Amino acid sequence: MTRKVFLGLGLLLLLSAMPLTAVTYPLTWNISFTQTGGPFITSGAPGFNTWVTPVESTNLGSSAVNVWFAWTTAQTGAGPMTWDNTAQQFERLSLTGQPQTAAEENAAFSLSLDPSSTDIPLPFGSGLTTSDSVPAFFVGTLAPGQTVDWDMDATLSSNIFVFYFGGNFVATPAPEPDSLPLLCSALGLVGVVRRRLKR
Repeated sequence: MTRKVFLGLGLLLLLSAMPLTAVTYPLTWNISFTQTGGPFITSGAPGFNTWVTPVESTNLGSSAVNVWFAWTTAQTGAGPMTWDNTAQQFERLSLTGQPQTAAEENAAFSLSLDPSSTDIPLPFGSGLTTSDSVPAFFVGTLAPGQTVDWDMDATLSSNIFVFYFGGNFVATPAPEPDSLPLLCSALGLVGVVRRRLKR
């Protein structure tokens, strides 16, 4: 009887120490980020340009994961931009007082910053809150050590000549190998069209 009581108490303490919930899209530091060229700038709608920035990322972890890049910071030559959640874009005024905006172009979905959704940090000065959501770009389903090339696309005001962006990777466990092709096909429908996997 005493042994059963102690075993039951130990199990209770173990369960109470475990988190009751886990975030849906946890932050990961196991994905590398290297800009490999560009940005390549083309004219878009009147008053706007499209900036395409090629990026190379490698899974430095020990397990296969589905990876997204969450865009959380932007800066022009005039300084940091702040996030407008309603318009889903970064904004600021140029040095001459003209509006400048930066919006996503190829995000897979809009990632909620609510603590139940993700644990990525909120950058100081970005204007982001836990009530906001940001563009999440699908990088790929990566095996350990696998490298992928992907493009970060953004629509910027044509009066922006210097632009920097930043963010964090989030990842979820990848499925078993026999179901991997099916998931890749489904995610490809909403993922980055120009994604190029390296063998």
